[in-house]
Amino acid sequence: MNEPVIITNPARCRDCYRCVRHCDVKAIRLQDGQAQVVPELCIVCTTCIRTCPQKAKDVPSAMPEIKESLKDGRMLIASVAPSAPAYFNFRHFVEMESALKKLGFHAAEETALGAEIVGLAHRDYVERLPDRSPVITSSCPVVVNLIEKYYPDLLWHLAPIVSPMIAHGRWLRQKYGPDARIVFIGPCIAKKMEICDPAVEGVVFAAMTYRGLADWFAEENIVFSEKETAPVLSTPADARLFPVEGGLIATAGLSTDMLGQDLIVASSLDTCRNILGDIRAGQLNASLVELMACSGGCINGPA
Repeated sequence: MNEPVIITNPARCRDCYRCVRHCDVKAIRLQDGQAQVVPELCIVCTTCIRTCPQKAKDVPSAMPEIKESLKDGRMLIASVAPSAPAYFNFRHFVEMESALKKLGFHAAEETALGAEIVGLAHRDYVERLPDRSPVITSSCPVVVNLIEKYYPDLLWHLAPIVSPMIAHGRWLRQKYGPDARIVFIGPCIAKKMEICDPAVEGVVFAAMTYRGLADWFAEENIVFSEKETAPVLSTPADARLFPVEGGLIATAGLSTDMLGQDLIVASSLDTCRNILGDIRAGQLNASLVELMACSGGCINGPA
């Protein structure tokens, strides 16, 4: 991907350079007095967006292309990340499904199904290839970007498994047909980069953030209704824990005993880098390492 996911508003970026100081991977350069993100170095951790006091860093909205697709009569299917209840405060997914259908979506389903597929795939991979230990989970796109760009010698430890978004997107395309356009809705800005990765490009049409969806709901005066009938639970409850620390391990049905030595769970970019350094030095004895760039997991994602 040649274009940066994170863009700079030149009118707001003025003699600050805080993002330059706070970027963990030094992916920001000064050009004509502006702090510009270097796509080849950026891992889309969004630290620059969160630390910029002038709100000069932002990401392109997926809203125009989504609305254009609706206008053209295309079938849009929403894949909603399992952290959604923490942002929108709904009790049953049918409330979210109903609200999205009011916007024009044909259907909405939970990405947690993809999380279950990915969790079980990680368990199978660890059991089949113990000589790859420690296996690093591949669900967090920021961690994947970090390893690919700054720890390439550790790539062989990275599980060759797609993220829940991609797994669910493939499942939805099989269910609804090749003409369906899958829209992922979640808290992660790095997903905007992930959907453009040549290895999975075309699976997911667009990635929208919770903030973007909330603005759209407000624009159309759509509110959640608890009057919607709650359906029988079709998604495994453990899979809905995927966005919190240890969620993948729980989804995979592995032991979550914090005293265990075979499994390691860590979140926050600093902690992830420390653990990757330990793996590089051969100082980590574990079978599976679950890394998440956001502190506390995806439930604390930037959007």
